[in-house]
Amino acid sequence: MWWTSAGERVLRGAEWELFREGLSCLWDEVEVSEEEDGPGTTGIAVFDDLPKAERLALLATVAKGLTDEDEPCPELTALSEGTIAAIFAHVRYHIEVEIELKEEAIT
Repeated sequence: MWWTSAGERVLRGAEWELFREGLSCLWDEVEVSEEEDGPGTTGIAVFDDLPKAERLALLATVAKGLTDEDEPCPELTALSEGTIAAIFAHVRYHIEVEIELKEEAIT
């Protein structure tokens, strides 16, 4: 469960599918990154500036909290909220890339 402005809830259906895709892509990006590569690339400093292992742990925590109704709501912190923001930023980036590719294909 996750505490939101609409109360405690989990993601379902298309909402979860979109979030899961962003989570999966960001997980893969973090997993293949090297510590010497520097901070992450989402633009969310509180997430990007963390070491690789901490970013992966937060991604796992957020995924469990947003899908498991039996999981108690985690404390909302800058790190947990920043992790969610990083996932949405990653989704937004991929949407922008897809739009640009379609526009280039048209011209």
